[in-house]
Amino acid sequence: MNLDPLASDDDLGLPPDLDDAPREPLGAPDGGASPFSEARALSRWLRSSRAPRTKTGLVFWSEPFWADPRGTAALLDAAPVSLCARLLGRLPPDARAVPLDASGLFDLVSQVSDERAGGDVAWLWDVDALVARLAVPERERFWQAAFERLPHRSRSILLALPLLEGTPFVAENERHETIATHPLGPSREATAQWRDAGRVALLRK
Repeated sequence: MNLDPLASDDDLGLPPDLDDAPREPLGAPDGGASPFSEARALSRWLRSSRAPRTKTGLVFWSEPFWADPRGTAALLDAAPVSLCARLLGRLPPDARAVPLDASGLFDLVSQVSDERAGGDVAWLWDVDALVARLAVPERERFWQAAFERLPHRSRSILLALPLLEGTPFVAENERHETIATHPLGPSREATAQWRDAGRVALLRK
């Protein structure tokens, strides 16, 4: 599959009008009432009539939510999907290796986004395990494709990245707005692009 970010406009998901993006500030859920407020708002927006053309979002999540991805998905009104299980299910019984590159990972996500069964939003809770297998340039290709190459799909996609204790993940963009970064996620500049499009949320205690 072609992941060229210079593909025609018909293949690209353009950033939404920021007036339509969720208004909760990153890392500050509504009144502090629930750690799910911000991520749930992103999930609602991505499946609404005001969603961007490319309905993918990033959710940075922390312990103790990792222990219960299905329960977390339910609280986000999303369906849990294991990309690792999907990848392994493609392999022949006698496979000795699991080949994977940016195109292969993007194909997995693309297939999930095209499915009509299983709910309007898919929670891809283990995507980090597959991203970790990619070289840095391949990771960047994947994240750019995930940001802009899934327009007008049947399902919205929430891509989960775990917040690791002791790992810096907070940075600022040029407007001094706090954004989240991750060693396996998009670059700082690309993360700011996701943030400016209103497609990033934090889920942490």
